[in-house]
Amino acid sequence: MKTLFIPILAFMLLCQHFSQAQTAVVPQGAGTVGNPFRIATLENLYWLSQNSAQWASTKYFIQTADIDASATSTWFPNGSGGYYGFPCIGGFSQAVGNQVTGSFAGNYDGQGYSISNLYINRGPDYVALWGRGNNATIRNLTLVNPTVLVSGGTSSNFQGSAIFMSAGSANIDNIHISGGSFTNTSYFGYCGAMFGRVFSVTANNCSTSASINVNCTIGSYVGGFIGNPSSGTCTFNNCFSTGNVTANGNYVGGFVGIMSATSTFNSCWSSGNVNAASNAGGFTGYLYGANFNNCYARGNVSGTNSGGFSGHSDSQPCTLTNCYATGNVSSTTNSGGFGKDRGVHTYNNCFFDNQTTGKSNAFGTGVNTGVTGATTSQMTSASTFTSAGWDFIGETTNGTNDFWFTNGSHNGGYPAIAGNIREWIGTSNNSWADPSNWRFGILPTASSIIRLTNGAPNLPVLSSDITVDRFSFNGINYLLDLGSYNLICNQVLGFNTNRFVKTSGTGVLRLSIANTRFATFPVGNSAFNPANITNNTGSADNFSIRVLDEVFKNGTSGPVTTQNRVRRTWDISKTNPNAGSGINIELNWNPGEVEGTLSPAALFHYSGSWTRQTGTTSASSTSLTYTGYTGSFSPFAVAEFTSTLPANELIFQAKPSGATAILEWTTSSEENTKNFIIEHSTNARSWTEIGKINAQGNSNTVSSYTFAHLQASAGINHYRLKVTDNDGGFAYSRVVAISLSGKQSIEVYPNPATSFVVIEGGKGEQYQLLSVTGNTTKQGVLISNNQTLDLSGLPAGVYHLRISMGGEWSARKLVISK
Repeated sequence: MKTLFIPILAFMLLCQHFSQAQTAVVPQGAGTVGNPFRIATLENLYWLSQNSAQWASTKYFIQTADIDASATSTWFPNGSGGYYGFPCIGGFSQAVGNQVTGSFAGNYDGQGYSISNLYINRGPDYVALWGRGNNATIRNLTLVNPTVLVSGGTSSNFQGSAIFMSAGSANIDNIHISGGSFTNTSYFGYCGAMFGRVFSVTANNCSTSASINVNCTIGSYVGGFIGNPSSGTCTFNNCFSTGNVTANGNYVGGFVGIMSATSTFNSCWSSGNVNAASNAGGFTGYLYGANFNNCYARGNVSGTNSGGFSGHSDSQPCTLTNCYATGNVSSTTNSGGFGKDRGVHTYNNCFFDNQTTGKSNAFGTGVNTGVTGATTSQMTSASTFTSAGWDFIGETTNGTNDFWFTNGSHNGGYPAIAGNIREWIGTSNNSWADPSNWRFGILPTASSIIRLTNGAPNLPVLSSDITVDRFSFNGINYLLDLGSYNLICNQVLGFNTNRFVKTSGTGVLRLSIANTRFATFPVGNSAFNPANITNNTGSADNFSIRVLDEVFKNGTSGPVTTQNRVRRTWDISKTNPNAGSGINIELNWNPGEVEGTLSPAALFHYSGSWTRQTGTTSASSTSLTYTGYTGSFSPFAVAEFTSTLPANELIFQAKPSGATAILEWTTSSEENTKNFIIEHSTNARSWTEIGKINAQGNSNTVSSYTFAHLQASAGINHYRLKVTDNDGGFAYSRVVAISLSGKQSIEVYPNPATSFVVIEGGKGEQYQLLSVTGNTTKQGVLISNNQTLDLSGLPAGVYHLRISMGGEWSARKLVISK
């Protein structure tokens, strides 16, 4: 008996271990906008669900890795042989299985990562990954194959449930649900894959392909994307749902079930089949006070009182513009190819396929004005829609927003919505500019979200500067090599040590960072060496970074230093001068990239020479954070605190003098140096030789040189020196940049003057010397850039010297004393 008891006990303990092995682990970070919590593991995500004090609007989170939540399927036994699974983040579902009540008002950026195989089995409402939001902001996240089960409840349970967020208010962007299922057997519905019953929502660039199954005691109000936008203002832009929706009740739609808020749907669509008892629509089960612009529904619809696009019509007028439906409507009771009934709504240039819907009339009841029935052949011809004023890619008569496109192999040949997401498929080659390498042949624009496609035979190579909204590696192990070109965007998503932006040449990653905000630059050259920047300068700005695989005496060129150091240089720049509280910089490296020991590590900045920065620094074995950097921008390096990185043997600077750039440099010594070739550029990529000065050759003393660029361009001018030696070798100096007005500068001295005054600059310009009463005492034309005026015959007093500069007169006060 004892021997039998021991293995049974061990088995029970093992089961308990696997069903209750939840550990809340505090994530790295402080939860601030500049130092957000880093959600890297399932244990970090569980910690978030258990700490309602961290749900405030002042809290910020970023996800830093894909999270496998498969273990949640055996979390918290429910006493009936099943499990409650993951506790909702916020909400007011039953207080079982470590559920914490409240509303999430924080800010969560998934950074292009995923949460897969999440399991939630709770009830009766407020059930979802985010149970209830309170103006929450959530973006750049994908839920892969989630399972959400909702059950229980009484007549008082009407608050909704979903996979992503069940209730409340939120702003979401680039959120996707890939596969998975939602099942609700509670008292009432109000449910969808993305949202249940919400009170104010903005959703941009979001999608779901999860299946929806609802078998409630009464009612339904179910949509493939959202159940019920209930009140407030709800706006949906470029969103879609492709999952099938099945419900035993009323008001069921492929995208939205029922609406009672001020809702707007722009460029949204659904393609899943809808199966309901009644009042069903391919897009919406209920029309109430909403606007639908450039939307379509392609799923089949079953249930009485139904339509290919819409179900029931309420008395609050809607406006539907440029919308269409194609799915089969099987009901013969009060059903039409587009809607159940026309109601009091306005329809502008809408269509339905009178063959595939099986209906000859747009509506089951009411007149058919504003909606045109067309054959499948007509519906798959772009001209049918462009002649009705629809805005398509490739035509400009109807506008240049390019909402629609057609592709014979996509969407059954029917018009499709372009949206903002562009998928790289690499069919033909690696050229970014080749349309055949992009899904549906649509090239990206500055507002595009780029996603690489798994299995693409070719991956992109840049041949010019690229500007997009976001770039996502989308799970593809790939190094995007910039070479000599720049990637300009707002964010890079889904990066890790095998997926990053490689800066092998002069190209940089440029990100726009709002004031007080934090951004990660996933960059490196031979390895992943990301940098994090928090912008506290007082205004938004563009920051650019590239990484070099060593620390060089000349900043980004020349001999390699020999001091104890991280063998990396982060070349950082920003568009505007540093201001406010400056920036916080976090630089990251790998253990094998350290030469010698760093005890401790310190930040060094190059500006003609390497200088250790003396501000607030914290460091680990693989990272350094510098808080409140207010200096200038150029190369940064990490070296031992006691090191003195070598001063550059060449100190090079430029300064403006009106339309002329004055270049000055010194060398502390020279060995076998032949000459200095001065090069000029207006874009820091294409360089032109503008002069050459012979060097000293061999010298152990300081040598100084000066060069004046008289034909500089107005605006930003870049300069560098090509230092050549007598053996044919050469090295480049650092690049310096100055802004020139394009006008000459004038210097007047001495002032006060006695018997003469010198006017420096302005050759060929007119001058006038006026007394304080306005009388002209002297006038003429400056015959040189260093002209002396005789003042010996003028009495002491205050005068005004006026000089014409390119036709514009400027004046300055001149005092004559005797």
